[in-house]
Amino acid sequence: MKNILLIGQLTDISGYGNAARCYMNNLLKLNEDKKINLSVLNFSFENHSSISDEELAAIKSLSLVSDLSVRRGMYKDSDIKAIREYVSGDFEVVFFLLNDWLSSGSDSETLQTRTGINLNYICKKSKGVYPCVVWETDSIPSIWSKSYEAVPVKSLICSCKWNYDVFSEVSNNREIIPYSVEFENEFDKDYQKSLKDAIGDRFVFSSVFQWGERKGIDNLVKAFYLEFHDNPNVCLLMKTYVNKTMTGQNETEFIRQQISKYVSSIRHYGEAIQPKCQLIILNDILDKKQLNSIYNITDAYVTCTRGEGFGLPIAEAINFEKPVIAPDIGGHVDFIDKENNFFIKSQLEPALGYDNSYWSSIDSNWVEVSINSAREEMKKAYSSDSLAEMGKKSKIFMQRYLSDEKCTNLFEKVLT
Repeated sequence: MKNILLIGQLTDISGYGNAARCYMNNLLKLNEDKKINLSVLNFSFENHSSISDEELAAIKSLSLVSDLSVRRGMYKDSDIKAIREYVSGDFEVVFFLLNDWLSSGSDSETLQTRTGINLNYICKKSKGVYPCVVWETDSIPSIWSKSYEAVPVKSLICSCKWNYDVFSEVSNNREIIPYSVEFENEFDKDYQKSLKDAIGDRFVFSSVFQWGERKGIDNLVKAFYLEFHDNPNVCLLMKTYVNKTMTGQNETEFIRQQISKYVSSIRHYGEAIQPKCQLIILNDILDKKQLNSIYNITDAYVTCTRGEGFGLPIAEAINFEKPVIAPDIGGHVDFIDKENNFFIKSQLEPALGYDNSYWSSIDSNWVEVSINSAREEMKKAYSSDSLAEMGKKSKIFMQRYLSDEKCTNLFEKVLT
């Protein structure tokens, strides 16, 4: 029976953290069925964690280290000793971090460096590595390609067909394993009431994302205001959070400045618009039940994202039987029923003018939506009297594609 070590942001609430826990749950089932012997190594970047007690207990029961609050692999001596003992045996690695971390520490032949644990050392000690790839543009970062040469890669695990196609240039050994999300349907009734008190009887578009250029917030806000600026019966509810290290300023003030910039760009005969529609922005850290309250009061979920390797909030909205409005390119299209949702016309455009060095390569393209198409699809959703039926059918379609049994069997095929 193979020893499998899952390395990832297992306690983080980011997209990578949520996705890593999805894969962990598949591997847990193989572990329970004695198909593999699973251990985990949490490599966190966040100061807080709001994952469920059940998930936290599962991580603790399988963890090589005792302290899950440690960030960036700065483990204490006793945990370093436990890792050293583990890597002295036979094992393989399922690696769920940004893939440049595969080569982090490649200039050292020791397990521990001054900056923390040496992930490259661990991977080189293994019998094989399965990098999990989730990427948003049509060009692989060069540092990722080089990282695959620094460790014994057995197969790439791709979250979607988009990634499967893009990564064909670096590997012939690839497998698509989507995220079999274990959805929670409980919601916070008190929190939901507070939202309804603020929104009233308005039609609710919602969108959930970490703030950043890739999420296409500029296009979403512009499309919404252009279409509904004169309609007091419509609300756009955006749940976001800002990585302070990227902005260097107060979250609320930063968001206010950005939204003001987007809205002020909309002029009518030289005059600023006076919107009657409602925009609500939530930038608090919410627990799962509070987040589910947002989905529960939603009429239609909308995103103008520039690229998704999967799109977890889209799947969460569909789980609440809400039709989604999304670009027609990207990893999310795999699990969206085309007959019962709304696709925004989009095309690939150069990912230029952005600070993130991953995205700003002159060879990289990502998705740019047609703002007019986004307006049109939002208008269709607002005018539709079939949203409830569409949402039910869409959920059935997604459940079949993201079947837990299916994804667990795919892992068994790859690993055993």
